[in-house]
Amino acid sequence: MAGMISQATAADLTVPYVAPIIEQIAVPGGWYLRGDIGIGIERGRFKENEFDKPPPGYRGRWIRQSIDDGASFGIGIGYQFNPWLRGDLTAEYRTAVTVRGIGQQTGSFNNINGTAYANMSGSLSSTVILANAYADLGTYWGITPYVGGGLGMAYNRMTGFTQTNTIPSPNGPVPVLAKYNDAGTASFAWALHAGASYDISDRLKLDLSYRYLDFGSASTGALYGLDNAGGKPKFGDKYRSTDLSSNDFRLGFRYLLGGPTVAAPMPVIAKN
Repeated sequence: MAGMISQATAADLTVPYVAPIIEQIAVPGGWYLRGDIGIGIERGRFKENEFDKPPPGYRGRWIRQSIDDGASFGIGIGYQFNPWLRGDLTAEYRTAVTVRGIGQQTGSFNNINGTAYANMSGSLSSTVILANAYADLGTYWGITPYVGGGLGMAYNRMTGFTQTNTIPSPNGPVPVLAKYNDAGTASFAWALHAGASYDISDRLKLDLSYRYLDFGSASTGALYGLDNAGGKPKFGDKYRSTDLSSNDFRLGFRYLLGGPTVAAPMPVIAKN
């Protein structure tokens, strides 16, 4: 009798097995469109043979180089592969910014020794195409931080460049005005991204990001112009901008077009 009671008690304490339930969060996958605007803090190094590689007997140096900050406007199309990985192809236009340089050259001018100064300025604009990949780092209260990188090409165009020279002469400084032809240069470009998106809805996302962009180099066309005697300036060369880069702060939107829904697995929860 005691054995029967023990078996009955053990049976009463047994908890029926219930299969675990895996809760999932639906993440829209497939294609998306994007649009971005940004402000860029642009940098670059500038070269011209008068100051970087002057002729024998002359010494040259740069006194000042600067490039203004600019804006960018971009569009793109991308694909959400899973909750952690996505990629897109973007194209953007970077508005024209003013590039300035002041150079100094010492040597013999008009049969006298002295120092000549050149004040150069013009505009730089760019079109950049990038293929980007991003790692989304999880979603917390609707916010998804991410990191990424991109590779592509930039077409950098330099326009309206002029060079105003002040040349020593026996009768005092002589002004010389020269111009550079407009020209465009294709360069390799690459970028690093860091940012976060916010879910406005299940398909629309607000995107705030920082991007470091390296967009190569640019060059003017050949130098031409007239000095006060009606001839070409003594030393002429192309004006080059190298190591062009920008620290971009960007605001954008992504709209998910729909497609396969991918699920982000959550911890297993067993119901009693």
